[in-house]
Amino acid sequence: MSISREHLSVEIDKDELSDHVHFLADRRLKGRAPRSWESKTVRKYINSRYESYGLVPWGNSETYNQKFKIGTNVVGVLPGSDPNLADEIIILTAHYDHLGRGKKGIYVGACDNASGVAALLEIAEQLSLAEFKPKRSICFASFDCEEMMTLGSFAFTCRDDFDKSKIAAVINVDLLGREFMDIMENSLFVVGTEKYPQLRNNIVESGNKRGIDILPVSTDIVGPRGDHVAFETLNVPVLFFTCGLYKDYHKVTDTPDRIYYEKMTRSTKVIAQTVTDFANAETIEVSQESDESERSSLQTLVKVFETILANGDRISMTAKQAESLGALIEEATKLIDTDGHNVKDWYLFKREAVKQVMPILALVDSSLKEIDQQSLWLYEFYTGHREVLTEAMRQGVKYFLGKKIYPIGRLKFQHKVYDLSDDDLVFRQKDNGLYELHLIQTQISMGFNIRIFLGMKGGLGMYFNFRPFSCVGTKDEIVDYCLLKWRANQLDSSYSKTWEKVIENVTEQPMADCCRQYVQSRIKEKGFANEQQWILQLAQSPNPDLAEAAIYSMKEIDGGYQAISRLIEDRNFRPDVREAAIRRISRYTNRSILIPLINVLDDETLYHKKEDIHSLQESYPFKDTTLAVLWDQIIESIEKQYQAKKDETISDVALEKLKELTGKDFDKDKDTWLDWISKNNK
Repeated sequence: MSISREHLSVEIDKDELSDHVHFLADRRLKGRAPRSWESKTVRKYINSRYESYGLVPWGNSETYNQKFKIGTNVVGVLPGSDPNLADEIIILTAHYDHLGRGKKGIYVGACDNASGVAALLEIAEQLSLAEFKPKRSICFASFDCEEMMTLGSFAFTCRDDFDKSKIAAVINVDLLGREFMDIMENSLFVVGTEKYPQLRNNIVESGNKRGIDILPVSTDIVGPRGDHVAFETLNVPVLFFTCGLYKDYHKVTDTPDRIYYEKMTRSTKVIAQTVTDFANAETIEVSQESDESERSSLQTLVKVFETILANGDRISMTAKQAESLGALIEEATKLIDTDGHNVKDWYLFKREAVKQVMPILALVDSSLKEIDQQSLWLYEFYTGHREVLTEAMRQGVKYFLGKKIYPIGRLKFQHKVYDLSDDDLVFRQKDNGLYELHLIQTQISMGFNIRIFLGMKGGLGMYFNFRPFSCVGTKDEIVDYCLLKWRANQLDSSYSKTWEKVIENVTEQPMADCCRQYVQSRIKEKGFANEQQWILQLAQSPNPDLAEAAIYSMKEIDGGYQAISRLIEDRNFRPDVREAAIRRISRYTNRSILIPLINVLDDETLYHKKEDIHSLQESYPFKDTTLAVLWDQIIESIEKQYQAKKDETISDVALEKLKELTGKDFDKDKDTWLDWISKNNK
């Protein structure tokens, strides 16, 4: 039932915030798990407030509730008062779900995120009662299933009535009224202001007026955590207000009595002012790169690190961790005082900060001990591939929402997408006049495998993979190399797009045609009759990188196996390419496939040389850039592969392939092999 207007107040009230939190985090609601009866009770509570505030349903909805397969969002809109601006929408979000009941009891989630919903309701009440109504429309979205990979917010962006062109700004609220690591007093983090300097200054000033220390943090430091992530690619301000992690985070002890309601009230007033400013501004600030934004984030890190150091005993920090923090503070201070914007140095510092601070955060959130390396991977990919990662998640959710769920069955989905950031591509000229190309192609897979039988089991997952590519040669050879690599997966549009980007970088010309048309024009230009002749010719190139790329395209073309056979027997060619040619053989149809292998059973040439491995060279460009966090593992893996194979010869790999193809083992006895072939292969 809605509340009468006379019982509403225009002020952000501490007692009302407390009442909201105590209701939402009542043990009888059993942790607000999605699809539970208790979750339905929470929705009735939010619905009654929305109705009292005079909000209207979103878009095509007839009610505030928006069901999306395994959850229900609660969304209401306060229409804008300015006819010229009312179509523009400010979204304020806070998720209402939590973890439900577990082995250790009921996770009532007072700070996470009854506090955020309480703030959202108070702000909605204040603005609906304001004498001068906001000029822009304000959407109050209480999302479900945030604790399940932010499904609710992504489901909202997948709706037919979600028009991203109308979204002017987004503010997410998640965790209020506690202190970061239980030591950062009167502070509130704001994420997402790095490209909006005036916005950042306004929020900091608003905090100062209300006794709240606003701590701006860049988005890449925080990573893809929270409902705001679903909106980050809209190219509008997307903010995230939070008090940060605390000792009771995701524990049964996250109860209403542990929230500092005075601090929560002041924090809510800062957020309310930000929403109001967005709603009434004549124009909303356009994003821009700014040195000061990075300095502001670094200053926040210094302040946080210094506070942690000063309270090391309270959080049981080790001497080694304290030493690491001290070094980070010193390095951050140098960067803050340095004139100009050194993107690489600042990036490397933030990357190292994430790496060093993760174990310290685990002192208040024990789950981080188990996902430490995963978090570092996520940081790396999110920093360089935010847009494609977000879109992969959206595509997975869209597929999931479009599938009918039966009482018994299984839902499977996997969406793969490739990406190549500017930092993952290096093309440069060497001192000898040749050119070198190095790139790291990232693959992001979003998938789920859910079994349905008296409930839903299984879950969603996001996986990352990368492939390094390198070629040294003339520009012409490198273009051919790129086209060969593109052919390996030419039907995938995102894969093709990465190679089109590389070719544009190499040729310094925009791709007027797609790769397919580019290949055909190149074949015609070089005088080849068809694509097969072009590939066969490239397989005989003296450039080993190009030849190796060609052999991976030869198997499916006429004459491919014959060309591979000739390459295997050419003892003057680079041995690692011959080894690749041998491994490329996957079947045989007649003796002509096996004879070349037998002919090199006496070839004791070592095929695996360290100097032929681009990624192990001192000049390799990715040792201290995008994949630097992972580089030690990468090098260790490559070194292990090298050590395992460094004594192997062409004859060894030929014998291995012969045994694989025939199921026989005559060691390196050429005569016995030939005799067997003569009897069994005509």
